[in-house]
Amino acid sequence: MGSVGREKEISWLGRRYKLSSRKQKSEILTEVVERFSVGRRQAKRLMSGDFRGGKKKAAKRGRPSKYQEACFMKALRLAWKSTKFMCSRHLKAAMPEWLPFLEKEHGEFSDEVRRKLLAVSAPTMDRLLKRYRAVRGKSFTRSGGFREEIPIQGNVWDISTPGYLESDTVAHCGGSVAGEFIYTLTMVDIATLWTEARAVFGKGSTNIVKAIEDIEGRLPFPILGYDSDNGTEVLNSHVLRYFREERVERGLQPVRVTRAREYDKNSQAHVEQRNDSVARKYLGYERLGFAELTPLVNHYYIDVVCPLINHFFPTFKLKAKVLVKAKKRRIYDKPVTPYARVMASSEVSEERKEKLKREHERLNPIELSKREFRLRHQIDRAIKLLKKGESASRLIVHPTTPQPAVTNRPLRRDVLGPFSRPMHNCPPPRKTQPLHPAITSGT
Repeated sequence: MGSVGREKEISWLGRRYKLSSRKQKSEILTEVVERFSVGRRQAKRLMSGDFRGGKKKAAKRGRPSKYQEACFMKALRLAWKSTKFMCSRHLKAAMPEWLPFLEKEHGEFSDEVRRKLLAVSAPTMDRLLKRYRAVRGKSFTRSGGFREEIPIQGNVWDISTPGYLESDTVAHCGGSVAGEFIYTLTMVDIATLWTEARAVFGKGSTNIVKAIEDIEGRLPFPILGYDSDNGTEVLNSHVLRYFREERVERGLQPVRVTRAREYDKNSQAHVEQRNDSVARKYLGYERLGFAELTPLVNHYYIDVVCPLINHFFPTFKLKAKVLVKAKKRRIYDKPVTPYARVMASSEVSEERKEKLKREHERLNPIELSKREFRLRHQIDRAIKLLKKGESASRLIVHPTTPQPAVTNRPLRRDVLGPFSRPMHNCPPPRKTQPLHPAITSGT
């Protein structure tokens, strides 16, 4: 008798077993034991329909969960999606600030749902969202020839003064090192975790310096220190001249330039974490091998991604390290946004704080999230057109087109995304000028 026939016969005997008296049940059990060479306990389990065997999972005990209502789960998933799938601890800290914008965009929640969204703990969020959760990149770091004259900084985390930045690049090569492609230059402030990212085509020093100059012009504090790995793209004579001789010529204080320790994966922990949560999270691992994409990616970073993560995404900050039974224990502060850390710093001037506050009041996280979604699809469409050899000028930001500020105005529902006027008559972008207009102008 095959396994299918065996299961059918045992299933038929099981139905008889349920309808039989106690004496008849004993006889049926004896019959199953003799015919199929199993124990009496296993025979009862097989007739109940459990053909896999093993111990049954006990039913959940205790009071029922109060967070299983459909209306609450819908609101929680909506908040999770709008915040770009934050981890539960960050989402817990961001919920009070995001909730008014969510209600403004999607309608008011009931008092009970609003109370639960503010009261639910981070571990409970993890359990509720677990069933909805869904290629590593390559390293191109090559040591330069300036290591002897640049001091090693190592792993530094207890800096409280804004302005000391870590820098690194992410290669969007798609797994192949052939040819040229776009890199993301990421710079992170150690004290506030303020993050800026720029796209550059290739590893040329000129483009890297222009990107650094644009980042410096948009930071809410002056640069005091620059720490990078040993890669030649972020540590070369052009970068050193920009931070030393050129600053002296402009009447500014030279920047302290340091480098990370070689073969130490935690020497630049802040920027390495941001490489994953910014560059890889928003652009993924696909190859960006077209210079024409650089202005569009820079528009995506400057006007959408960086304001979103700096103003509305809370981050953890290492507070202390204590030695407990020969083991280091890390204690983290409560998650707050980089914007809140800048505003709380006494080292930032009141003038810069006032300017940053006005910018923060103009931003709407829901609108930024919607723009991020549309611009990301715009980048994907441009990649598909360029791979086919077709023109993608309608989807790509032209260097001469002024970029509007991020405001609360509604988005256009056409292929132009957030742009304020059609661009059909614009000439195609020049390959010799792949940078964003803000980077090109150096402002």
